[in-house]
Amino acid sequence: MLLRVEMLLFALVACAALAPAHAQDRGASSEHRWEAMNTCNKDAFTHYPDYTADAAKQREVYVRKCLRDQRLPEWTGYGAQPASR
Repeated sequence: MLLRVEMLLFALVACAALAPAHAQDRGASSEHRWEAMNTCNKDAFTHYPDYTADAAKQREVYVRKCLRDQRLPEWTGYGAQPASR
């Protein structure tokens, strides 16, 4: 009986030790994605620096292509546009 309790205790300690490492891996992966997405945006502004409607469209196309090439999630904007009246 005592051996079973010791084994159960060891298993719980082992699981508890592995859980934070897994969470840190997810955090590092998420941080890497955000950094890559930020690089795509910076590159787009480097290529199309003007603040015109045409340059904004070209930047958006550039960012979408960059994200797609790196297999990153596509940015969909800041949310729903307000309904025009």
